[in-house]
Amino acid sequence: MHFTTLTVINGHLAAAEDTVPSTLAVAPHAPDAPRGLFVTIVSVEDAAYDLAYAAVICGALHLDAAQRPVAVDLLHPLTALTLIEQATLRNHLIQQAWARAPHHVRTLLGCPAAPLRLADAARQLGYPLPTLAKAAAEDRLPTIHVGDRHLVYLATVTEAHERGLLHDQRGRPRRKRTPRR
Repeated sequence: MHFTTLTVINGHLAAAEDTVPSTLAVAPHAPDAPRGLFVTIVSVEDAAYDLAYAAVICGALHLDAAQRPVAVDLLHPLTALTLIEQATLRNHLIQQAWARAPHHVRTLLGCPAAPLRLADAARQLGYPLPTLAKAAAEDRLPTIHVGDRHLVYLATVTEAHERGLLHDQRGRPRRKRTPRR
């Protein structure tokens, strides 16, 4: 298991050790007071050393007038985040193991769609199933392994296509030719 602790203050994400003072009080958060997030990300590796998020735990971070952390509410984890907080965390997590994040993590961050079997994703998005299956086997398309099945999020397939890791036609993708000098 890997633990990462971050803060989100006014839409800016930073490592907790860079923004939190060495001593931080633990206190309940007033609902109307300005807040930041104190985020703990728990990730695990499977047998193939693929990283996957297991949990994202968010606590309210109390801010002073200068927007510096003064206290944290660790006793009442947040179950709902603002749109800015969701987007900030999602953008950070997408760069790493987002494609294998469990449903409760994706729901907290505003992407509640459930994962689908590769065949269902191919059918819904109009991709040939062999294309998705080969991409999953070569790890160009991150999937969640459940027994002998591969589950994938529709957003993950779309993102892989946008990054040039998939193509939507049969056969090999055409090579981008660069002019010789």
